Amino acid sequence: MSSTNIPYNNDFVFEEFNFRNEDWSYYIKRFMIAREIHSIDGVDQATLLKTRNFLLKYIGAKHFTMIIDHSQNDDFKNVTYDMINKLIEGRYVKCTNFAYQRFLFHKDFQDKDEDISQFLGRLRDMSKRCYFIGTLYERLRDQFIIGINNPEIQKELICRFKFSTSEINGVIEFANTLADAETNVENIQQCQTTTVDKFVQHITRQKKYPEQRTESNFRTDNTRSDRVTIINPDITCTRCGNVRHHTQSSCAAQKSTCIMWQTMGHYAKVCLKSGRLKITEVRNSVNIITDDSYSPLYPFVFSIKTDIKVYKLLYELVINVENHDVEMIVGTGASVSCIDRTLWRR
Repeated sequence: MSSTNIPYNNDFVFEEFNFRNEDWSYYIKRFMIAREIHSIDGVDQATLLKTRNFLLKYIGAKHFTMIIDHSQNDDFKNVTYDMINKLIEGRYVKCTNFAYQRFLFHKDFQDKDEDISQFLGRLRDMSKRCYFIGTLYERLRDQFIIGINNPEIQKELICRFKFSTSEINGVIEFANTLADAETNVENIQQCQTTTVDKFVQHITRQKKYPEQRTESNFRTDNTRSDRVTIINPDITCTRCGNVRHHTQSSCAAQKSTCIMWQTMGHYAKVCLKSGRLKITEVRNSVNIITDDSYSPLYPFVFSIKTDIKVYKLLYELVINVENHDVEMIVGTGASVSCIDRTLWRR
């Protein structure tokens, strides 16, 4: 039967054979699948002739030339489908030594830039030339565990799958779970690090010493050419500028150094020497000691000299006031301790 009498399917299109990217066995299998999709199936003479013509048309110019050169009288009509198959196999299908291929298989390890799926796919490709037959899945499982390049995942796989009856599908599924978990942890840690970096960057952008405070215990006197902050010592600590403490020892500024004058015992924002701070006069009945000076020998107005003594249910201690030792009763409930006229005149 001549080819001119055979109806053709104009929708049938197939790419040429590239021996560098694909084995002939896979190419011919894909070709036969495409043939069945286009309803070109059967073993009769007409179907085989149509199959041969399509294969010659799409196999490629180089391969077509080789096939025609090996035919009788250089006539493609003398070429059969089986002849094409044998010619291509003889030209491009190399005879492999299964022992050597097995040697290469057991030397194969996961590459640095290769994920688990790619490594497993490469092992499967290599195993086809090894002819493992009945032991294929065991060989794949063992080489997959041995060849994986992540020590943590490999350790988990060795601990979990220590028997020869372990299924390869279970090994692959567990390895993918571990790899996904490792990626998730890295992403979480990266997000946490980024958040901390942004927070620190935000803090460092703020002004170190604001020019104006807005607390209710501060007010501004605009009568002077330079702005002056007025504080009330009854409600504001004159050392740190915050709300007055129950005890002076609880003030954090006692051990701090003023950055303006390098003096100890107060913050720069309440430094009297700066000229930008003024203390209001309070309680006219009580003499208020205001001292602008500072001495490293006596950084505080007074200091405790001795341990507390109990005397008739009252606490008595010796303090130093302006270089004078004075006995003082504490715990009376008074908010202000007063001195008599004699001591004041010293």
